[in-house]
Amino acid sequence: MAEINKPDNLSYIWADTGEKRQPSNAKIQTGWVAEIPTFQDFNWLDGRQDQAIAHINQHGIAMWDAQTEYQANKSYVMASDGSIYEAIQTSINVEPTANPAHWRVAFWGSRNTTVDTNGFIKEASPIVRLFSDHIKANDEAQDVKFYRVSEGYYKLETQRDLASSGWAVEVPKDFNGNILVYIEIEKIEDGFLVSTFKPSYKNGKAVAGSVSDIPDGRWVDLRLSYLESEIQG
Repeated sequence: MAEINKPDNLSYIWADTGEKRQPSNAKIQTGWVAEIPTFQDFNWLDGRQDQAIAHINQHGIAMWDAQTEYQANKSYVMASDGSIYEAIQTSINVEPTANPAHWRVAFWGSRNTTVDTNGFIKEASPIVRLFSDHIKANDEAQDVKFYRVSEGYYKLETQRDLASSGWAVEVPKDFNGNILVYIEIEKIEDGFLVSTFKPSYKNGKAVAGSVSDIPDGRWVDLRLSYLESEIQG
């Protein structure tokens, strides 16, 4: 079979501004019988098909919706965060971004990954890079505010928690994989208190040594949770 050319103007939707009449759900299921459909009926039907084609043409893959029954290991959707998710359980009305037991990210890219302090690519969400005198936050964590309390003590003001699934904290390491910073995090009402120390070793295990700033040019990665309003929205 020869290659089929893509038609022009797939963003045009039949009868987009014309007169249409939407049939009942029962009528959609039974279809035409012994009757003469009106032009409004055909306008609605052709317009609905055009809209579906235009949506897929624009997005590349259909957006998730609450009505479709998605099939485990077969269904792929685009979620509200712009990422593509694969269904790992059959479900209806289970939103992908907030339900890792039902969905997993299908493809990784700059939208949903970050490069950590040690140069590794990791799953992202709201990400804060904590330096000794400032933070760098990705677009999803712009609400986080930084305060340097004193050497080795920092406050991050936010209503977010640390991520509860996947990774949450990454500290800088040397070439041999030894940590350069020992970190302690205390959750407080309006955010976190982060304390950093030189690592000391007891019975081969790293423990907090003397208080110390994060080394120049390195940072601590903190992966945070989404707010409830972001999940619902």
